[in-house]
Amino acid sequence: MNYQRYIIFFLHYYTIFMDKIVLKFMRDGPIMVVKNGKVLMVLCRCGASMNKPYCNGKHLDIKFEADEGEIEI
Repeated sequence: MNYQRYIIFFLHYYTIFMDKIVLKFMRDGPIMVVKNGKVLMVLCRCGASMNKPYCNGKHLDIKFEADEGEIEI
């Protein structure tokens, strides 16, 4: 399943109709989508989640490694 299209559509919708959102790339973990200090969703970044596009914590089992970062849209 190509869940990246869903994520891009969702983020595009929110940037047009809503306030700015922040993508927080957690160290060795998922992407948190935050709006006005409230977490809207937590997205899988490791690719191992059985609940894509959402994180289910599988990154802990597979010892996923990635840098942290933040993007404001």
